[in-house]
This record gives sequence, C-alpha cells and structure tokens, in this order.
Amino acid sequence: MDKLAVLGGEPVRKTPLSFFKVNLGEEETSNVVEVLKSGNLVQTHGKWANLFGELAKEYLGSKYSVIANNGTSTMHLALIALEIGPGDEVICSPLGWISSGTVCLYQNAVPIYADVDPIFGFIDPEDVVKKITPRTKAVSVVHTWGLPADLDPLVEICEERDILIIEDAAEALGATYKNRKVGTIGTFGSFSTVWNKIITTGEGGFLVTDEEDLAKRAKHFGNFAKVPNKGDYFDGLGYNYRMTELMGALGVAQIKMIDHLIEKRQNNADYLTKQIDSLGINGVHPAYQPSYGKGVFWKYTIRLDLVNYKVSRNEIVRALKAEGIQCDAPVLPDNMQPLYENQTVYGTTHCPWDCKYYKGPKEIDYTNMTPIAKEYSDRAIWLTGCGPHLTKVDLDSIVLALEKVLKWYQR
Repeated sequence: MDKLAVLGGEPVRKTPLSFFKVNLGEEETSNVVEVLKSGNLVQTHGKWANLFGELAKEYLGSKYSVIANNGTSTMHLALIALEIGPGDEVICSPLGWISSGTVCLYQNAVPIYADVDPIFGFIDPEDVVKKITPRTKAVSVVHTWGLPADLDPLVEICEERDILIIEDAAEALGATYKNRKVGTIGTFGSFSTVWNKIITTGEGGFLVTDEEDLAKRAKHFGNFAKVPNKGDYFDGLGYNYRMTELMGALGVAQIKMIDHLIEKRQNNADYLTKQIDSLGINGVHPAYQPSYGKGVFWKYTIRLDLVNYKVSRNEIVRALKAEGIQCDAPVLPDNMQPLYENQTVYGTTHCPWDCKYYKGPKEIDYTNMTPIAKEYSDRAIWLTGCGPHLTKVDLDSIVLALEKVLKWYQR
C-alpha cells in the first residue's frame, strides 16, 4: 500500500484540487462592462438587478422575488415581512450556515434548534414537534448541502398549528422536491448567490414568495423603509440590503446556464457515488439522492462510521488534503457555537432571552439541544463542491485519495 502523503509519501495529486471554482463566461464580462459604462451602479438607478430578480422568479415558478445583497439579508427580510419579533421563537436547522438562525436575533426573537436525521442532516419533523411552544411563529428549514429536505411532514405539522415555513435554500437553487423547486413550498424561499453557490453574483441573494403583500414588505424594508415618491421619508427601521447592478449583471448571465451547471453537478455526484460504492470499504457512506427529490450537490458529503478507523475524522481530512484533495468538514452545529453559550448579542444585555416580552425559559441549554446533529457533524466530510469544472480525472483522483487514506487507517 502506498504511503500516505501526510506521512511523507507521494500525493495523489501534485496540484491540489480546489474545493470550489467560479464558473464565468464572456457574457458575464460583457454585462459588467455595460454596467460600468452606463454609470448606473445601484439597483434604484439601473436595470440589471431587477432583471435578475425577474429571471430568478420565472426559473422557480414563483409570483414575486425580492433581491438583496446576500442570503443572510434575505433571511432577515423574510422575518421582517412576517412580523416576527420580541417574544417569538423560530425553530431552526442546526446544520447549514450560522445566519440561518442568527437572523432571528436581529429581530430580538429566540432561535430554537431542532435536531436532524442521521443520514442527510435535515431538520427532523419529530423533533420539531417537540420544540414547538405557544411562542413558535415559524420553522426555518435548511436544504442542507444542496439536497432537498423532506417538506411534506413539516408542512402538515405547521399547517395544523398555524406556523409559517421559511425555506433556507441558499445551497440548493434548482433542487427539486417531488418535482417542485425547493424554495417555492414554504411562505418564503431564500437563496444565496455568493461566489461559491450554484450560480453567482459575487455576493448576493434573493427571496421568492407567492404573497404580494409579503414581497412588498420585504422589498420596502430592504430599501431603508423609504416611502416611494416622498423624497427622504422613512416609515420604519429599514436596512440597506439592495443588490448592486454589478451583481445583477452577473446574475442575468449566470441564470441562463443554470440547467447546464446543475446537470453537470448531478452527473459528477452520481459518478462519485458509484465509484465510492465500488470500493467496498466498510464504514463509508456516499452522498445519495433522497428518494423524494433531486439535489444539486453544492457539497458532496460523505459520512464515516468512525469505529471502523484508527484515527479521528479530522485526521482523515488532514490526510486527504495532503493528497491534494481540498476537502473540508463541519466544525460544530450552529447551536453549539460560542455565541449561544455567551448569549450576549446586544451590548452587555442578554436580550432576546432576557427581553421582557419573552415568556420562555431564561436559561436555554443550546449545547445539548441537538445530539444527532453533533454526531453527524463529527462524522461528515465534504469531499468537493461537485462543480462543473471537475473532470473525470479530477473525480477519479478524489476516489483514489479516499481509497488510499481510508484503507490506510481502517481497523
């Protein structure tokens, strides 16, 4: 057996394989140059950002879109539009990105994290039911790593209790759930178009909804809460969450090729799954498609049964990186991050937990809230972003490195 590179052997790849790569073409350059020549760089004085929003909602089949400067802003705008605030709770997914839950804190609402299923890391409907209280106003569902979460059980739970669903589809633009695009099933669907997502506007993001009043409210508060046609006149606490024209110009070009990009990602993921399965190594679980939908594989995630290996997951990641595979791994579920232990986000106060409007427990044990998510996080490895830039040679090198490392460390 070849000696591992981390131990002084020859690596599988001499040139490290990048985890993500931006896919840009000539049209992106042409559009950006046109914006620069026009001198109209902001959404309120141009055409590109609004055009991107129109194309995005058409692609998803939604009635309304609200474009913004990033996916965190869009999640915040969804909460603002839904009038979620002090005293309210939002049940959140612990895996994905930290701002999926922290936007609740922006509104002085309390995030409560539900645990996940052990296979995909999706929020678990059974644990959602356990976490619902009279203070619960919404459930925020993350479509983790670009795969569609199982929505029907959550929809049934929430409809029975008059609770709203926000889909955090930042990583999953183009993924489908029972032949419907994710992000179009909840009250709001939130998407990110930051540089490493399915399509990119550099930074950026957008909301979709079928509710006109909610779309107008989100758009209003994303533009300073500035009242139209009244000059500098503001009727609420607004934010500068506008998308720039340069972002929109990139997005208009990018969304035209989204189907091609997604097909390439899915083909790459299918190939990786077949090749990893063929290795016959105990204790490694490839990324499978859920039976009810089709993902876009923003990250191709494997899970390890660590009892089968002599070293930790982190040591396996280090060994894979030494072989030239720029993989990565989750660090902690969101609820286990230090901010939830400190609970100090507004000056020296402990709001929203100490807010006079909040009638829930003043001491919330976030650390032990999601034990299955912690176990999932400890076992998962992101092998690649599965992007369209990957060739068969690249994919084979990933499999070869994985085989080399796992067989070396296998018990």
